[in-house]
Amino acid sequence: RAQYCRTEDMEASVPDLGLGAAMAVSGAAAAPNMGAFTMGPLVVLLALLNIRLGYWIPNPREVREWARARAAGTTRWLNRVGRVLAPLAGRFRLRPGPYLFLKELSSGMDDEGRNVNVSDGGHLENTAIFELLRRRCALIIAGDAEADRHMNFAGLATVIRYARIDLDVEIDIDVSDLRPREGKSRRQVAIGKITYPDRGLGEETGYLILLKASITGLEDPVVTEYRHRHPEFPHQSTVDQSFDEAQFEAYRALGFHVAKSLFADVDGKPIRQASVLEWVGSIHENREAKAEDGAAGREN
Repeated sequence: RAQYCRTEDMEASVPDLGLGAAMAVSGAAAAPNMGAFTMGPLVVLLALLNIRLGYWIPNPREVREWARARAAGTTRWLNRVGRVLAPLAGRFRLRPGPYLFLKELSSGMDDEGRNVNVSDGGHLENTAIFELLRRRCALIIAGDAEADRHMNFAGLATVIRYARIDLDVEIDIDVSDLRPREGKSRRQVAIGKITYPDRGLGEETGYLILLKASITGLEDPVVTEYRHRHPEFPHQSTVDQSFDEAQFEAYRALGFHVAKSLFADVDGKPIRQASVLEWVGSIHENREAKAEDGAAGREN
């Protein structure tokens, strides 16, 4: 598989791939090959029309091997070729040519070659959680900002299904407080428990922190005023790619508020645990206990 490498190693290998480019590629929805959404009859047409928003990068596996070689000093001899060529030492200078174009044209792309084609993460699933589950991460923080006007959590449901079927991983998360009641949500953050299967490594437990674009009524005036004028906010159509200043600031301010609410909503518990994982676990357990107490109260 393509595996993964350190961000700084990829940046050193592909100087043109900055933060802005990476963000643009993550939303490169139009391409001949779109993962689960590839339309076979249109692959050739889209490629010939150059509707190719994907991006070719060195396989992270290759970058990692190069970084190891550089750390071991086996690439030092390249510096002897002179000051002019020294900046090229150990760097990939990937310039996609006819060969890579033909791979797109024939849907011959895979994750085994020296170069891989990356595109919209939604071509698999929108949350970017799945590959982190494959790596058995102990703590995953995901921001769910998809256009979800009816708060159906389709993206979350998709990754839970993929994880269960492909990885035998279970995600137990309660999003009922995130669903709006009379137009407002009770919370904007949900914490779930991840159970990884025992595959020779022992059964492991992790946590998923899901931050959802939602409204509680506690946001600042910039957000509330914009929502008053645009009731569909913050779930406006993703077709809208041209944000004005007010719209951009409303989304930015909401995102900041949602992230901040994770730390404000700790049920009075200070962060005194030995680790972040213990802190997250304590919040999760406290919420579960409160939910059980509430259910018992309703029954009585």
